[in-house]
Order: sequence, then C-alpha cells, then structure tokens
Amino acid sequence: MPAGLADDTADILGSSPAALRVSPDVQRVLGRAPRPFADWAARKVAAFRRDWSAPPATAFVFGDPLLTVEESDPTPTPT
Repeated sequence: MPAGLADDTADILGSSPAALRVSPDVQRVLGRAPRPFADWAARKVAAFRRDWSAPPATAFVFGDPLLTVEESDPTPTPT
C-alpha cells in the first residue's frame, strides 16, 4: 500500500473516539483481556530478526511464524 494511502486510511479509520476503542468482543473471542500492540511486538521481535534458513524455535500454526504456540500455553496465541 502506498504510504500516502496508508496515512489517509489511518486518518479516516482513526479519526473518531469510537474507531480507537477496543471492542468488548475482543475479550469475548480471545477469552482474555486485549493486550497492547507493543506487548505483541516485544514478544515477537525475534521472529523478525531470526535466521529464516534455520527451523523455527516455536511451532508454526497454519504456516504463520507469528501465530505460535507458546511453550507455557498449549493454545494458539494470535497476538
């Protein structure tokens, strides 16, 4: 997506308080409170830095290296 279009889209979608509010459905669907994007990024930063020629350190779920099964949590964690 061109940068200008991305900026315009973000301006349109994020222009109202309602657009910035996290839906209560997030907790209902996930079964836990939503977490900030910064938390997800901090947990997944290694996926962006790792040597992609080596096997992954965590299990792939549906072929997505960022949707992993955490060792302490046997359920997929889409974060």
